Amino acid sequence: ALTNDEYRAQKGISKSELDLAHDSVALLEWNKNNPAPGSESVDLGTHIHCALLEPDAFKREYVKMPEFGT
Repeated sequence: ALTNDEYRAQKGISKSELDLAHDSVALLEWNKNNPAPGSESVDLGTHIHCALLEPDAFKREYVKMPEFGT
């Protein structure tokens, strides 16, 4: 299995990149050189994907926040 970084580093083009290229190849090139930070929804999707489909990576890369007494 590939990590997300390994997946993104592969040669090829993703569906979202195809959508950008459909609008403008210049937009695709600009987006590759100026990636936008992930939204909370994108981040949540990444975390859920990892938890469900990459449980070993999830155990290695995520930690449970300790509970603090009140």
